Amino acid sequence: MAVLNYKMPGWFYKHKVTIPNIRQLIAAFVGSFTGIAIVAYFSLNQEMSLLVPSFGASAVLLYAASHVPMAQSKNVLVGHLISALVGVTIYQLWGLSWWTLALGVALAILVMMFTDTLHPPGGATAFAAVFTQQEYIFVLKPVAVGVLVLLAIAIVVHKTFKSSQCLVRDNSEDK
Repeated sequence: MAVLNYKMPGWFYKHKVTIPNIRQLIAAFVGSFTGIAIVAYFSLNQEMSLLVPSFGASAVLLYAASHVPMAQSKNVLVGHLISALVGVTIYQLWGLSWWTLALGVALAILVMMFTDTLHPPGGATAFAAVFTQQEYIFVLKPVAVGVLVLLAIAIVVHKTFKSSQCLVRDNSEDK
């Protein structure tokens, strides 16, 4: 990505503006379109419900910002699974109410933080599990299957476009 040294007005001024190159733009478009299209196709045409609204947010991270820690494969997969499990458990224990929606999201965030698998769309997955009154099968289908499809497409797209973005975090930088 090219970096501009232009100072933006207001609260933007501290950040340099990065402009993705054409390869990154195409990879983000192809990846997000293909990943969501496959999940949507099976949901709408094959009577295999795989759609979870939080997958749209995961697509942004996987295909356009996969270099950030919250977009790594472990975070995406485990973050969604933990959040779905927490959300379903909260619903199964206490049903649907304003406080169970809040508790499901808050506990999902807590568990993701504790397991170092924070993935912001996971909060929406927990919310969806409670709000739509899901059973435990929700954790496997649509969540696990859908996330695995999105991850597989991300790996193919990043290899195909030789993207500089990675899906596995290099922990050597943390030391």
